[in-house]
Amino acid sequence: MKGKKIPPILFSIFLLLVNLSSAEFIEEEGSGAGRVLTETKTNIEERSLPESYAPSLGYELDPGTVSTPEGDSQAAFELGIIPIVPTEIGSITLPRRADSLRVAVYRRAGLLYISATREFTVTDLATGKALSKDKAYTQWKFRKVESGIETNLMGTHRGPIRVETANPQGRIMVGTELYRGKVDIVRDGAGLNVVNIVNVEDYLYGVLPKEVPENWPTEALKAQAIASRSYALYRKLNNPAGGYYDLDSTVYSQVYGGAKHEDERTNRAVDETRGLVLTYGGRVIQALFHAASGGHTEPVGNVWGVNGDSPAPYLDGVADPFGSDGYSHRWSRTISLEVVRRRLTRNGIAVGRIKSIEVVDRNAATDRVLLLKIVHDAGGPHYISGHKFRMAVGAAYDVKSTMFQVESQDGVLRLSGLGYGHGVGLPQESARAMAEKGYDHPQILSYFYPGVEFRRFSVRS
Repeated sequence: MKGKKIPPILFSIFLLLVNLSSAEFIEEEGSGAGRVLTETKTNIEERSLPESYAPSLGYELDPGTVSTPEGDSQAAFELGIIPIVPTEIGSITLPRRADSLRVAVYRRAGLLYISATREFTVTDLATGKALSKDKAYTQWKFRKVESGIETNLMGTHRGPIRVETANPQGRIMVGTELYRGKVDIVRDGAGLNVVNIVNVEDYLYGVLPKEVPENWPTEALKAQAIASRSYALYRKLNNPAGGYYDLDSTVYSQVYGGAKHEDERTNRAVDETRGLVLTYGGRVIQALFHAASGGHTEPVGNVWGVNGDSPAPYLDGVADPFGSDGYSHRWSRTISLEVVRRRLTRNGIAVGRIKSIEVVDRNAATDRVLLLKIVHDAGGPHYISGHKFRMAVGAAYDVKSTMFQVESQDGVLRLSGLGYGHGVGLPQESARAMAEKGYDHPQILSYFYPGVEFRRFSVRS
């Protein structure tokens, strides 16, 4: 059957049989070799969930919503028997601050060159004074100095300084990159930071082509658009007071490339899902995603150490038989134990010369490593979580997931594993595979975020 698309109805029967022997099935699905995605295909690798996971945010809900089934019906859906296709979308009203996002696109720069493709203005936000109104492509140079932000055209200012164009076709140029909306230049102790202020739909135009290939099936692109929109708004609404940005433009939030990297296929997926978000319990969800699950997604509490049980049932983890033929399914690495020691030390984990590394605890359902023991010559054994070890040693290339087997001897660490990313939420490769088999974006999202509701958001006036 490899290389052929399985109709949803046949896949339902197949999954029903699989349920009778799931352990064997997962092992078999892990046997295929896969190609490697680039490191930009992972999501939020080093963010903690807030202590109050779902605070009251003042949402206003319309009762007209369709959700995935709970209880026995949900179990049936996970076997592929019940198609979940919302025929009526409810609504959710978000606080006014959700009308725009603040995305850090440059951090700690010493020198910046900024212009615009249409007539633009430059304003010192500290005083509210307009510094200049300039023709398109007039180049401003901003430099960090002791007293604030030095410009090549209008002296030195404390800042922040805003650059914007009133022309909707205009784009702000920062170096060689282009951005919709406007940008603020913010100075801190480390340098100059550029923050793109942009509405969520324009933001998504720059996210999708950096997170998934533009030629993926339309339904997979739509699923990514809704997940990315939900994740961005969750971050906006849960941003700690006092921060000057809501998201950054890297894998620590979700990858954002601005207007220069837009593609008509991913833009269309954003437009055709405009305003749609996923909610649970009346709140926008933290729609975490990653490249490939390796056969089972991971409960969020096992990755970020949430106290007690997972606070979000939609992130509890599900079996994933879809992505075993993906680019990132299987991987292996050989690393010097001395390199491992140096990387751990660089990340604040002080150990001596490493003698051995072994697995102490795994999640029996997913086979992901929960706890490792490092035996070294500078004291007693050091215990470290699988996720923390992955992040310290090299999540992008050397330790692609925590679903790995480990062997350490003769000064060398050998890892062989499945999947790519933290393993929580939507696996992008599986979304692609489901779309290729005929599943639509509500089915994809409902499978990997069980119990969620689809709503169209508006912002309180």
